[in-house]
Amino acid sequence: VSDNVPLLVQANFMGINYNKIIPPVNDIQNKVQEITVFNSTKNVNSIDIKSLMQIIRTKEEIIINKIYLFANSSNPPVSYFNPDNFFEIYVPSEALGIYGQLTQNNSKMGIPLTLPQGKKGKAIDRAILPGSSELQVTYSLPAKNLADIEFEDRMLFEQNKKGLVVFLKPKDIQIKIHGAKE
Repeated sequence: VSDNVPLLVQANFMGINYNKIIPPVNDIQNKVQEITVFNSTKNVNSIDIKSLMQIIRTKEEIIINKIYLFANSSNPPVSYFNPDNFFEIYVPSEALGIYGQLTQNNSKMGIPLTLPQGKKGKAIDRAILPGSSELQVTYSLPAKNLADIEFEDRMLFEQNKKGLVVFLKPKDIQIKIHGAKE
């Protein structure tokens, strides 16, 4: 392996992939590497989830950024992974350029997600590790020549009882919300 290339080490434990990036530094790459793994659980009760949405208007489209903050405070620490009931993110059928990434715990690099179709939305087929994680899903909706646009969104797994925080850009976007209580 070239000395100038970072290495990705991956371990699979209980069906969950754990990754570690080793920087391209000879002294570090020649040392024994350790990867911390955790038992897994299907119990979601120890995960607190906050969600927000950013809506960006351009001349030709609306760009939607959905951000989910996970706090896995399990004690003892366990990874949440339930392949029978993945978290799902609602994405309208007319969405284009769908992209997702998950940043786990103290990592500075997001993991690109494949986002397979689930029962009600795009499935997040990755484990939520102990600590804090951030999930971001981005897509766009066509809206030519600044035309008005109507789109649907649903909250499929969010636990935030206070609702969904929405940021608008530019700030003078006029938004009407139907169906929500507040």
